[in-house]
Amino acid sequence: MKATHQQRAALSGALAMVLTWCGTAGAAMRDVELGTGTKLAFATIEKGIYGDWARPTLLAARSDGEWNAAMEELAAQGALIVAPPPSAPALDWSRQLTVLVALGNMDGYSVEITKVSRIGHTLVLDVHVEMGRRSGEMDISPYHLVSVDDAGQVNLVVARYDWAPPGLQTTTSVSGSTSTLGQKAGNRAVPEGAAEPAVGASETHAALGMTWGSLKDRYR
Repeated sequence: MKATHQQRAALSGALAMVLTWCGTAGAAMRDVELGTGTKLAFATIEKGIYGDWARPTLLAARSDGEWNAAMEELAAQGALIVAPPPSAPALDWSRQLTVLVALGNMDGYSVEITKVSRIGHTLVLDVHVEMGRRSGEMDISPYHLVSVDDAGQVNLVVARYDWAPPGLQTTTSVSGSTSTLGQKAGNRAVPEGAAEPAVGASETHAALGMTWGSLKDRYR
């Protein structure tokens, strides 16, 4: 079934918003897919399997206020295992930001951010996910929380997983949080057969909830 003019306009507008942050469309997509860009220094703040996140979560914050707001949002969604939410890490927020990759309740997995780079206004994470032996514990929540030095004016975070189970988030806005509560990355939030929403204030959030592959496929 061919997309209506309104649907094509909505998708084009959402895609254009994402690509504006990354620079020229073709070059930006190519750079993100290849993992090229300026390599940034980063350091582990915390890493382990007993995280606080009940759902797969990708998050980036540039201040303790942004971190706390994101945690409150996740708590309201029911996406945290514990209460109160974890406090903001102690960073030099004038030159550092923090990035979290959490798998949610996934027993038998581990996650590690192996590389951080910047392409225009986009922060690109290379992420390694590994499957091991299940422990049978109920509160396993693998995560990696890092600080990134001198990231500059980045607006978007893209996670490039070398391998991952379905449902992990691949994009988020900086100072925002995205949990896959009720929606896997790349899947449409609109039920099958229902009309696409018109262009509006939510198109940026919708675009950020997609993978790069799904954006390209839907734009063709």
